[in-house]
Formats: sequence, structure tokens, C-alpha cells
Amino acid sequence: MHNSTYKSLSILLLTGILSAGATLTLPDLAAGFVSSSQASEYLAQNSVGSELPRLVGSRVLRQASQDLGVSVDRLEIANAEKRTWSNGCLGLAKPNELCTQALVEGWRVTVTNGEQKFIYRTNSEGSNIRLETGNSPISNLPRSVAQAVLENAARKWNVSSSALRIVEAEKQTWNNGCLGLAQPGEGCTEALVEGWRVTVARGEQKLVYRTNDDGSNIRLETANSPVSNLPRSVERAVLANAARQWNVPSSALRIVEAEKQTWSDSCLGLGRANESCLQVLVEGWRVTVARGEQKLVYRTNDDGSNIRLETANSPVSNLPRSVERAVLANAARQWNVPSSALRIVEAEKQTW
Repeated sequence: MHNSTYKSLSILLLTGILSAGATLTLPDLAAGFVSSSQASEYLAQNSVGSELPRLVGSRVLRQASQDLGVSVDRLEIANAEKRTWSNGCLGLAKPNELCTQALVEGWRVTVTNGEQKFIYRTNSEGSNIRLETGNSPISNLPRSVAQAVLENAARKWNVSSSALRIVEAEKQTWNNGCLGLAQPGEGCTEALVEGWRVTVARGEQKLVYRTNDDGSNIRLETANSPVSNLPRSVERAVLANAARQWNVPSSALRIVEAEKQTWSDSCLGLGRANESCLQVLVEGWRVTVARGEQKLVYRTNDDGSNIRLETANSPVSNLPRSVERAVLANAARQWNVPSSALRIVEAEKQTW
């Protein structure tokens, strides 16, 4: 090959590399170190998605992994766009933060865990990374808080924290040292506590936590957390049954307790008169549903297809709805109050 031809090919190849955003030194150019195979390898190693530099992509994924408390291999970059930010804070200044007033070249990167998307802003090399809180439910949640709630939820569900995700985080001011969730007989410091309300998800199940500002004090909102790893099918079955018992929408009810149980027979230990029950062990659940101060206790099999009410622990028993309506309407007239202000606290089957 003639020397002039060699130079022409070298120039074409190097121009292509420079247009892709690579930085080459004069010694590299002079020595002719770059071949077409080396160029392809360079681009493969230094681009993700829309020519996003590999270093920037790696840094964003590491940051997202820390923010979400999941491993990097569970995340991927869905989109990357070249952007010019208005200042050194990438247009996302924190309260009272001073930002250099200079244009900053960078990237807007969308990370996904397969179900949700989180949007980050970076400078050109990824040394400055900021989360767009308006597009990301985890907000500016401190890492210590995220780790605390994920570890607690992992213990509750007996799974790895990497199988969980934080889907919502809101800054809150709690009214006492117990974060507004005092246990019976517990003394709480009467002082405002800055903190967070954090929702952790595992598939469709959710747990809601309250924490202080650094996650050293963490409490579970049992009213908003269906506790344990209760299957969704069981949850739906008991809520639907309780809704019929109380003649209210299931959205007005909550599950306050759920315990894994092994029942002694196919009737879940609650056989009716003259009912034949298979004498086999049945894996299932004991679930308590609440409506205000009222509670119903259910027994179910493992998927909720067999469900029975523990009448001894449920004050309304199997009271027919027509009887319930009649006594509530009469009591409402007697007391001159709406029937919604009343509740049935005991009902026993009788023969008069």
C-alpha cells in the first residue's frame, strides 16, 4: 500500500472516532495506533444507549443501586440524552445550595428496574449525579433510611433486600419520639421529629414505614401494611368477605394481623354441625380484619379459596345483614343519631 493511501485511511478512521466523542492524544495520532477493530472495541466499551459514555453509565447505575437498595444487575439504562444544564447543580439545587453559574454539558439518563423509571442528571463525566425528584418516587431519601427500611422489610418477608424496592418516600414531621405510633404503655418524648414515610414493595405487596431523619428510629404502620407475606389472593378473599359482613366497601377495611397457621382438618378447625371434614393438615392463615375498632378474625387455606370466620373472636358472628340493618336502624332512632355512628359489638344465635 502506498504511503499516501495509508494516511488517507488513517484520517477517515480517526475522524469517525472523534465524532463519537473519543479523546485521542497527538502521540496516538502520530503513531497510527488506532485500527478499525480498535475503534469498534473502543466504542463498544465506551457507549451505552445513545452513545452514553460507559463511565457515566456505570456511575449512574451504581448511584441508582445505592438509592434503591438493589443490585446493579437488576437495573438497566432505558434512555440517555445529551443535555446542557443551566448551572453547576444541573438545575437541581438543594435548599440554600450555591451553584456555579455556568453552563454544564451532561446527560439526562433514565434507569429502570423493569417496573419503574428513575431519571438522573449528570455532568459530562458522571462525577456529578442528581436525581430528578419530580420523576422519581424515592425523592432525596437518605441512604441510611433506605437501608434501614429495606432491611426491616426483608426480615418481615424473609427475603433478600435486593428483592424489594422503595416506591414512595415523603418527608414528614412526626408529633413525638414514637413517630405517632406509640405502643401500649410506651412513653414518648413530646417533641417534633423530622423524618420520612417510606413505602416498600415486593411485587404487589407493600409495607409502610415511619422513620426519623437518619433511620435509627423506624416503625411499621400496621394499618397500611398487610403484614407478613400474606398472599394477595388471601387478602382479597378475607376483605371481600368482611365487606359483605359489614356491608361496606373493602377499601374501608384494613388487615391488622396475619399469621401463618397449620389447621387440623379441611374445615380449618371450624367444622359446622354434621359437617364432614377431611382429617388432613391444611397450611393456611389466621387473618384479622378491622373496621374502626371492630374486628373480624378469619381462618383460610393457603390461597384463600377456603375461608371461615372465627365466630368466637368476631362479635358480629354470622348475623344476617337484614337483622343487622334492622337493629341498627332502630337504635339510631332511639338515640337520634345516624346508624353509621353505631356498631354491633356482640351477636349470639338464640332460640326464644
